[in-house]
Amino acid sequence: MTDLSSQIRYSADVMLGAALDMAAELMECGAEIQRTEDTVERICRAYGASRVDVYVTTSLIVATVGMPDGYHKTQTRRIYYSQSNLSRIEELNSLSREICENIPEPVEFEKMLRQSKKTENPRRKIIMRYVGSLLLAAGFTVFFEGSAMDALAAAVVGLCIPTLNLFKYKHTNAMAHTVMCSLVAGVLSVLAIAVGFGDHADKVMIGTIMLLIPGVDIGNSLRDLFFGDIVSGSMRLIKALLTATAIAVGYSIAILLGGLLNVI
Repeated sequence: MTDLSSQIRYSADVMLGAALDMAAELMECGAEIQRTEDTVERICRAYGASRVDVYVTTSLIVATVGMPDGYHKTQTRRIYYSQSNLSRIEELNSLSREICENIPEPVEFEKMLRQSKKTENPRRKIIMRYVGSLLLAAGFTVFFEGSAMDALAAAVVGLCIPTLNLFKYKHTNAMAHTVMCSLVAGVLSVLAIAVGFGDHADKVMIGTIMLLIPGVDIGNSLRDLFFGDIVSGSMRLIKALLTATAIAVGYSIAILLGGLLNVI
């Protein structure tokens, strides 16, 4: 094998690896299947691949590229968790368009992907989550006809959810974590009413429960099903239903507690 051929194959390996790293991050941020597959294929085609076969599910990415010289390479990525982050998806989309347009060296592609992660401001992300949780909990409480005190109580209780998310590790069981968040938020809602900080426990609970509803997962599952990605769409829909069940379990325990305290 000539040095030139070895260099071409090495570049193909690096390029595919970087493309799959980007695809894995897209899935971890809650991107839909079609977007992820299209991103990998466009990048590989831009680097001269003659054939690209990509298969993406919510937990696994498999891709094989064929180069004009007959060289084929397959790589996989395992997805362990996902959390909606639409701003990061937009950043990765912009980066993929830049890659396809300028076609930097594969090693430079890897550096650009790593650099894009470093530009994220973790403190700003945490602050935005707290602000968003506060406003959403208060806003939904008012929307469902809660009082101003109910909205204030929901805003305060809603802050516990991003706090608990800070202690969620990569391999934490998602269902158990959802039950814990629901239970803590429900119990705090009951206690808030019990001490006079709010008027209606059910309104406070409704405001906080909206922070946990898997709306993005449900929307993406339906989109995947409509586009023919039956496996991924079904997996996402089942996950959303299990998440809803976990939410119901946590708040049901809190409601039972409220009944014992004569709050609900």
